[in-house]
Amino acid sequence: ATQNQVLMMLKHYCNYLAITQHIKNISSFIKIRGIKKVQLKHVLTNEDVELLCDAYYYYTQNYTPTKKELRYYNNQQHLLLGYYITVTLIAQQGLTPNEILLLTKNSFDLRKGVVSIPKHLKGNARTLILEASQIGSIIEFYTHDNTALILNKNHFEKINLTLKTLTPKYKDFRQLRATKIVQWIKAHGLRKAQVLAGHKNINSTEHYVLHDVENLKNDMQNYHPMQ
Repeated sequence: ATQNQVLMMLKHYCNYLAITQHIKNISSFIKIRGIKKVQLKHVLTNEDVELLCDAYYYYTQNYTPTKKELRYYNNQQHLLLGYYITVTLIAQQGLTPNEILLLTKNSFDLRKGVVSIPKHLKGNARTLILEASQIGSIIEFYTHDNTALILNKNHFEKINLTLKTLTPKYKDFRQLRATKIVQWIKAHGLRKAQVLAGHKNINSTEHYVLHDVENLKNDMQNYHPMQ
């Protein structure tokens, strides 16, 4: 990004020379590709996250499966319980869908109330504390079956669409993860947030500082040159 900014300055200067001194503009066709624009995500409040999880829980309790769904998977209530646990793991522990696919029954130590995420290509191994409300659902899920929480990636899209209908503020799974990481940064600082999020590089964690819009507003109010 810095290289791109410097190049833009040079391009403006070369353009100025081309207009004023009729010198060939050698930078007109030079462009740095792969620059990612930073798009701020609207992070949710703790209350919003709790309401989201509660809304999805009541949805799973009241959902009536179709005949086609029952033919595909007979125990739909067990399937929906896995969906609910998945939503809470994304919202409360900041897991990614790919990390949830790696989880097994042995990943959960319910005596200690923790979940262990194995190391993978894009993230480090770590152990995260479970909320009390999650433990009961996880015990119920693995009492009846030892299958994975989510059978395959296609199920995430179904969960995503349902959450959008239940909560207008919800955008996608990345918003939930960003919300949790911003909370960790506020509570524990960058280094511990990096460990909890499983980031291999601190730069990945620093990216989420930008999503803390409230702090950005405070900085603007306190340090704006027009104050």
